[in-house]
This record gives sequence, structure tokens and C-alpha cells, in this order.
Amino acid sequence: MYLRPSFAFVWLALGAGCGGAAQTAEEEGSSALTVPCVAAESRHVEDTREVTGVVDTPPDRRAMVAAEIAGRVRSIAVREGDVVVAGQLLAEVDPGAATDASSVSRAHVVEITFAVDQARATRDRAQQLVSRGIAARHELDDASSRFAELGATLAAARATAHEASRVVGRTRVLAPLDGVVVRVMRHPGETVDGTPNTPLLEIADTRTLEVALSMAARDLLALRVGQLAHVAVDGLDAPLEAAVVRVSPALDPVSGIGAARLALPAREPALPLGLAAHASIVVGAHDAIVVPSAAIRGRRDGANEVLVCDHGAARAQEVTTGAHLGDVTEVRAGLQGGTRVVAHALGIDEGTATGTPR
Repeated sequence: MYLRPSFAFVWLALGAGCGGAAQTAEEEGSSALTVPCVAAESRHVEDTREVTGVVDTPPDRRAMVAAEIAGRVRSIAVREGDVVVAGQLLAEVDPGAATDASSVSRAHVVEITFAVDQARATRDRAQQLVSRGIAARHELDDASSRFAELGATLAAARATAHEASRVVGRTRVLAPLDGVVVRVMRHPGETVDGTPNTPLLEIADTRTLEVALSMAARDLLALRVGQLAHVAVDGLDAPLEAAVVRVSPALDPVSGIGAARLALPAREPALPLGLAAHASIVVGAHDAIVVPSAAIRGRRDGANEVLVCDHGAARAQEVTTGAHLGDVTEVRAGLQGGTRVVAHALGIDEGTATGTPR
């Protein structure tokens, strides 16, 4: 009789201990399922336009250089990467018959000049004889006509010689601006037709660089000269600060695409032309509601939603999102500032217990 109550007491004590442990484990399990919440914030954010383009020079600081005369390329005096100044010799084209024509025209000028001098002397002598009554008046008239005729012939010969000299001069191709030789397209022995269809080389002034942009009409309409931009250029670790310097007044009639340009800061060494660039142009600012980007998830119907922390449990709420601003995303509709949402919504079911992280 004595042992039974003792056995019962021990059994009750063990049972009570096990029950307390089970309750604690249940509470800890419940706590482990609690997901943290954060409050949606009101923030002043920038309105931006995300566009792509390429590094380029201003339109008037780049030139395709062609010979002004048809012929065979005699020599190319520069190579790609060479720095040149305006007026520097870049290439020569074989003048061919142009040199002979120039020589003949100069010789003709000398011949006619001599004839003019002779005609002038004849006229002057006839004038003296007529004044003394020794010669007839018609002799002076003939001498004067001959002198005038040869004078006109000399003027034409000089014009022809000048043009022949210019033709020879056009065989020397000079740099139209200061810059760097970007490309060499012709080499000695190749032929050119004397038009821009057969350029010799390309020169660009890389001291001033821009980003040439192409964009849709709605983006172009938001741009104004002077707006700031952040430009990420392929190969650079940090973005560059830039500003809008030109906005096209017209769209391409076929594609409906417009053009704009951003001025880049000067840097050494200069960026290679043609590098891809992504620009984020600030076109304004507004007040917005933002949540962590991880708080937004997509639904099967294509809409976006967040999990609102509603009385200790997660509840799905459809939202309309806006711009992605780093690690946060703008919510344009469906959520008010201060509303608490699950910080990381992916993989969380509705009804999951919510709370504040310890």
C-alpha cells in the first residue's frame, strides 16, 4: 500500500514533465515558422528612362576621308591609332596624266605670255606711227585687236593651268580635322573613284565623347537638354555622370525611333568608339511607396502580389509595381505607406505566422 502512492506520484511527475517539454517544443516550433515583416516606406524617388546606345564623337568631330580624284593609291602616310592634326598629309593618289596636263598648261601660259608681250609692243609702235602720221589708222586697230585677243587667250590659259594644278593638288589627301585615325580602308595599289563611295580612312576627335542613343517616342518626349544621366559603359567598373546635350526634333519615319545624345566627361585614355552603353536618365522625381524587391512575387495570372502581415498571418495582396530602385521596388497601386509586408515572399504560404525578427 505504501509503494502504490509513491509510484503514482512519480508517474504523475514524469507525465507533468513530459507535458511541459511537449508544450515548449510546440511553442518553439510555432516561433520557428514565424516570418519577418517590414513596413512599406514612402520615399522621394527619381523618374528615369532606361535607354541604350554607343560611345561616339559629336557628329562634326568625325570624318570619312576620301580622295577627290580617281586613281591608284600611291601611299598611305598614317596607321590606325595615329594622332593627326588638320592639314597633315594622310595619303597620295597617283596623279597619272594629271601631271602631264599641268606641265602642258603651264608651258602654254608661258607661250601665250610671250605672244602677248609681242602684241603689246606692236600695238604701241603702231600707235606712235599713227600719231606721227606715218601709219594708217587701221594698222593700229588691227594691232589693238590682236593684243586684246591674245590677252583673252592668256586669261583662259592661266585658268586652265590653275585647274590642272588643282587636280594635281587633289592627289594629296590632307586631314580635315585634329583627331585619331580610327580605320584605314584602302592601301597602296588599290584604286579609288574620287567619291565618298571609296573612302581612304576615318578620323575622329576623341577628346570629346558622347553617347548616341536611340529610343521610342514616349522616352524621347520626356528628355530635355541639361537632364542628368548615369551611364554604365561596357568594361568600366563604375558608371559615368553625363548630361543630355541634344534631342532630335524628328523621328525616323520608318522605325518611329528618335535620337538623343549625352555628353560624357573627359577621361584618359579615351574610350574606344562603339562601346555599348546603358543610360539611366533622370527626367523628374515623385513620392512613391517602396518595399524590398524580395517582398514582391509573381502570380500565375501574370499579376504581382505581396504578403501583407495581417493580424499575425500572411495574406496575399495584389499590387501594381513601378521602377526597380536597387534593392527596393516602387508599388504604384495596391499598398499604402506603413503597411507591413513579408520581407521575403517567395515560398511563403498564405496563413503563415508573421512577426518581427528578433
